[in-house]
Amino acid sequence: MWFHCKLQIPAMIAASPEKLRADRFAVCNLRFAFCILQFLLCCHVGGSYRAVAATPKPFVAQRLLDRTPFDRVTLNATNGGTALDVLPLTLPQRPLEAIPSSGALKVRLLDRPTEEYEIAWNSIAQVRVFEQLLLDEAERLTQAGKFDEAYDYYSRLDNEFPSLATLKSSICNFLQLNAVALSKANQNDRALALLLTLYHRDPAYAALPSAVEKVAGDVIQSYLRQADFAAARHVLELWLTQFQNVAPQAAAAWQSRFQAAAAKEVAEATGLIAQKQYIPARKAVGRALAIWPNLESAKQAMAQINREFPYVTVGVLETSPSRPERRIDDWAASRTSVLTQRLLAEEYDFGADGGVYRSPFGAWTLDESGRVLTLRLSASAAAAGSSATSPDAIARFILSAATPGHPNYQRELEALVESVSLSGGNAVVLRLKRVHVRPESVLQLPLSFADLGPQSIKSDGLFVLADIAREQVVFAASATAAANGGPRAIVEQTLPNDDAAIAALMSGDIDVLDCVPPWQLARLRAVKDIRVESYKLPTVHVLIPNTNRPLLAKREFRRALCYGIDRKWIVARAILGGTTIPGFEPVSGPFPAGTSLSDPIRYGYNNRVPLRSFEPRLASILATVAWNGVQNPTEAKNGKKPDDKESTPKPIDENLPELVLAYPHDPLARVACQSIQAQLGREGIPIRLREFTADELVAGKVEYDLRYAELAMNEPLTDVGRLFGPQGIIHDSGSPMLETALRHLDTAANWKDVRSRLAAIHEIVDRDLPVIPLWQTVNYFAYKSSVRGLGETPVALYQNVEQWSVAPGENVASVNRNSR
Repeated sequence: MWFHCKLQIPAMIAASPEKLRADRFAVCNLRFAFCILQFLLCCHVGGSYRAVAATPKPFVAQRLLDRTPFDRVTLNATNGGTALDVLPLTLPQRPLEAIPSSGALKVRLLDRPTEEYEIAWNSIAQVRVFEQLLLDEAERLTQAGKFDEAYDYYSRLDNEFPSLATLKSSICNFLQLNAVALSKANQNDRALALLLTLYHRDPAYAALPSAVEKVAGDVIQSYLRQADFAAARHVLELWLTQFQNVAPQAAAAWQSRFQAAAAKEVAEATGLIAQKQYIPARKAVGRALAIWPNLESAKQAMAQINREFPYVTVGVLETSPSRPERRIDDWAASRTSVLTQRLLAEEYDFGADGGVYRSPFGAWTLDESGRVLTLRLSASAAAAGSSATSPDAIARFILSAATPGHPNYQRELEALVESVSLSGGNAVVLRLKRVHVRPESVLQLPLSFADLGPQSIKSDGLFVLADIAREQVVFAASATAAANGGPRAIVEQTLPNDDAAIAALMSGDIDVLDCVPPWQLARLRAVKDIRVESYKLPTVHVLIPNTNRPLLAKREFRRALCYGIDRKWIVARAILGGTTIPGFEPVSGPFPAGTSLSDPIRYGYNNRVPLRSFEPRLASILATVAWNGVQNPTEAKNGKKPDDKESTPKPIDENLPELVLAYPHDPLARVACQSIQAQLGREGIPIRLREFTADELVAGKVEYDLRYAELAMNEPLTDVGRLFGPQGIIHDSGSPMLETALRHLDTAANWKDVRSRLAAIHEIVDRDLPVIPLWQTVNYFAYKSSVRGLGETPVALYQNVEQWSVAPGENVASVNRNSR
């Protein structure tokens, strides 16, 4: 094209006028050809043609900051007042202090840098050097509210021209105006930081006191609205210590308001103490100490309450059932049953060889043969003189639990215990039918399990349920617990959500928070007077299908649910929010995977069973097949002959019925179930969510198709029977192989057999899906640093409750450190 145009142009120029007039298309050819030539020359780059944008780029003016430095000379009015941009001038000083009265200034214009001109000084009105021009632009941007752009100018000026006149005051003005703008935008923390920078530059700046008073006051007020008294005090302490002598009267007024609010709470507490209403009194004192920890009257009131009625307030997100009982599938029931039920054997730790057990009544010992297990009663249990804890009563209870048909009957105990006898007046001896790697785990039974007749055992726990309401449950200490010097009561305060629970812990309304969602861990760990600890063992989250419903009884449909839930995404994004916490991971079975490959609790987990991948299309197909099977069961299954009229296939409804997914009042369960609902809904499996209470679950009043459960499989060897056994949660799994595998597990005599047989159960569960495995989580609790005796990484929150105490003085000191 290039050469064609080049050769044709001379021919067109040489053509006669008559020929040009003869061709009406050639009249403008010469001009058009030159336009085409110019276009091609512009487009041709390096022998190739580049595309030309259809729309030209908008013109963007170059910032003054990015231009080559120059000075500006402004002529006086007599000479037109023209402003000339010139190359940097050679001046007696920069900037010029005064215009000389005589002589001339040599300049080179920016657009004519090679030519030098002379301008008489008496013709010049003003000379602005480049740094002055930068400062002018910075001040213009500041007045326009373009603080981010102005910052770039001030940064360069401060680095390259620190001695420029008026720069210091201009920067101070910039900081003050920026802080005011941020405060109006409710960015008070940033505004306060800018004012602190302003104070360091010029403590005597005239507008600083009013700005600090407004911004700091707004920050304090915002924290008080959130009941974050520690943060509000921190701002006040910052005002008093970092902004010394800046609006001191306003700071003192805030301090008086804090002290007056705390004193009001103490006055209320004093009146309640006089009426023996210790629980509301302690809440009032807790609020007073949270508001102003140095208030001596608050410390004295707290000490009086601790002397007369020591108790601990525990914040919970799920209310305790009215009749707590040990369950592996409900967090609230499992938590509070530790208070109200004393078990023959209690798991309090976990080691290389499984759970570590103790008895509240004495000490368990297993002889070298592994066939004789002895409970030797402690001196305190014997001194109690209670018929409930006598060797005879305990022996009779164990025998009843091993007797088929008795209300106390436990299949695992009957399969294990051969005989029970007494020894030495204070020992109960169990002779076992076979060796068991952890026989104590089978004896995790409450002595008040059932009535034994006229001489029945009635062994209450350390605490009794004294009062229950929707928002508060009070557990009063038994005489035994009170005699041991522990708290006189445990008050469980039910909070509506996790944000309210965190606020209650930070404000002092509660002392302990039983479960902290993973997305709140970082927030609590940043508070100095709050400790965050993890529980010893992880929990496994599953969906329990109601196999009494025809659709859920179909294994194809349960497989569809497995393929239709993106477990990895829910853990990584919905639960952890993109962070990583060890122990949070999807699982392929009902056993915990631990926090590492070497974690002892992993002994029941089968690594050879892979996770089912997320395959939504396969999930939709399997669900449709299962639903079709429900609507038109086979003739053979119905026992009908082929010629039976009733065997004619019924019209099929392509839409699956809506399934009810029930979940406990727990923020993590709620988030998980909402994600499951959204994912299955996209695959044509409609889900309706329903929240249930622990009371409804214990009473068996939860109607569901799927139930979200958090399993505490703290000893997989025995807890698998509590899940799938004849007396378990899923006692009718419909899997003969699973029932056989459970009986085979009962005969395991060593850890090698235990691991291999649990691995086989894992494979069967993965194939038959009596539960839908989801993921494993590590659970955390938090408490004020004033609370003592909780222990590090306990198996259960209340396992050391007899040792709990509250030391208000230390809590105050810790809060003071935080406020500084």
